[in-house]
Amino acid sequence: HVAESPYTEIYAPSEGKHISLDTLRMNFITHLSTLFESGITDIPLDSILSTQISIRKEGVEIPATVKNMFDRNLATEQLTENLAKDYDIYSQKILISRIAHLLIKPNMIYDKERTTTRQEDVIGRIPLVVGKVFKDEKIVGANTLITQEIYQKLFSLNYAEEKYSANLKGLNAFLKILGDVLIMSIFFMMFVLFLIMYDKSLFTDVNRFLLLIICIVIALGLGSVVALLAPAHMILVPISITAMLLMIFFDERVALMGSAIVLLVLAYIMGGSFRFILMHAFPAVMAIIALRRSKTRENVLRPLLFVLTGYFVTVSAMNIASLEPFQKTLIMMGLAFGNAIVSVLVTNGLMMVIERIFGVTTSLSLLELSDMNRPLLKRLSLEAPGTFNHSIVVGNLLEAAAEKIGANSLLARVGAYYHDIGKLSKADYFVENQQGGENKLNQLKPHMAAKVIISHVRNGLELAEQEKLPDVIKDFIATHHGTMTVDYFYQKALSESGEEGTQENEFRYPGPTPKTKETALLMIVEAAEAAVRSLPKATPRSIEAKIKEVIAKRLNSGQLDECPLKFVDLTKIFSAIYPLLVGLYHERIPYPEDKKDEDKKENLEITKEEKA
Repeated sequence: HVAESPYTEIYAPSEGKHISLDTLRMNFITHLSTLFESGITDIPLDSILSTQISIRKEGVEIPATVKNMFDRNLATEQLTENLAKDYDIYSQKILISRIAHLLIKPNMIYDKERTTTRQEDVIGRIPLVVGKVFKDEKIVGANTLITQEIYQKLFSLNYAEEKYSANLKGLNAFLKILGDVLIMSIFFMMFVLFLIMYDKSLFTDVNRFLLLIICIVIALGLGSVVALLAPAHMILVPISITAMLLMIFFDERVALMGSAIVLLVLAYIMGGSFRFILMHAFPAVMAIIALRRSKTRENVLRPLLFVLTGYFVTVSAMNIASLEPFQKTLIMMGLAFGNAIVSVLVTNGLMMVIERIFGVTTSLSLLELSDMNRPLLKRLSLEAPGTFNHSIVVGNLLEAAAEKIGANSLLARVGAYYHDIGKLSKADYFVENQQGGENKLNQLKPHMAAKVIISHVRNGLELAEQEKLPDVIKDFIATHHGTMTVDYFYQKALSESGEEGTQENEFRYPGPTPKTKETALLMIVEAAEAAVRSLPKATPRSIEAKIKEVIAKRLNSGQLDECPLKFVDLTKIFSAIYPLLVGLYHERIPYPEDKKDEDKKENLEITKEEKA
């Protein structure tokens, strides 16, 4: 719509001629009507690829051609050209052009979504084939003219074969990946099954399980890097790091199985090389053997020499068997020695980092804790000699029992050394530290006496915290009495006050109960040793009965419910400690000559005094 204007003429600034607005308005209306009837699109005409289109108006579609249509730019140019030809002055032409640009608006809107849908529908109806070639049908013979039809058949045959090959190649790639994943899963499943049979507690101890995974991942990562960067030098793969880390943080069985799994996985990655397995298996075993006897973490020379020896023997044997040149053997020896040195140094570095991050205790740490010159053990020997002697005896018994049932004997022995350190705060209240005289606990009320006895667990944990003892040692302190009651004083309280005046909880240890084989062993062996030591007349039969009573009592009261001990383990524990306790505490038979010896000793002492 061209609006009415209060002005009737437009003058050209330089010429003095004028344009009648009414005439101009009528010209605009006439030409605009013509353009709108032809159609003005909102998209460029050159973007419309088809010459035939459909115009949808009020729900009705009308076929049309693009030929007579305009887009906005083209319509503006056409309108300006039609109007400006009646005016000669440049300024008037510019004015008309600007007005035309403002008035031109598209009256045909492109429906992209509907167009795309229809295009897809048309494409979908296009037949993919123009004919068929049946099985075993002859397409063309020798010396035959290739017609358009034959060419099309040959072209289609080639296309079909390429498509089939591509599909087959993709399927083969997928199957290869799937097979690799399954094979790797079999290797790791073997390791998991071994751990389930050997030590289920690994799966409940998050820190240890995570540490195990990290050790395996480190080994596989380092091995993969070497395989990628130096595939010709398989000798550089640091398998010994796996063996040493697993031996340090776990034990020789886990180390052997873990190293075997890592070897199998890396060998498979490297194309199933048996030579690779042979090259690294013996040095890994030598590394494990070396660490079984190491006493301190500073002793890096021993595992280094063992690993070097392993590689020397393996490389020599392999190269002799394959008749390799002496020069190649020397090169492999040099690479193997470098591998051994780096493996030992990296293991020592990782060991310290892992100990701090995971708070785990290694065999080397335990050996250091077992040193009797450590301040806490030294103090125990001086301030509570009876408790110290009891701890040493229990440690030796525990070590023997642990070896019988496949537990960590070193951890068990060291845990026994520290389990009663809480008695240092009130050493003279415990009977083993009293040098004759009346028992101080008998001077207290039963509930107070029980409180003193029970407090040695809490005091021990506080002292362990001050001395920064590892968590695994604290577990021995916390669980060695579980949730048992102090029976002697509980029964005494019952006889004095009756059941109504006696609260059983006041006489019960706070727990928790043991969760591992080693802590459960301590609970049994420590109680058995104390019970046998208190027998008025220790005979083999009474010792046997007392040990069985101790085991049965803890079993029936649920103290062993949360630990992985089996009934067969309890039998092995008894068979391990019974002969040792009999040897320590059974009653000696007095011999007649003992009296003569005593008389001779007395006479000798009198003679010495007389001479003095």
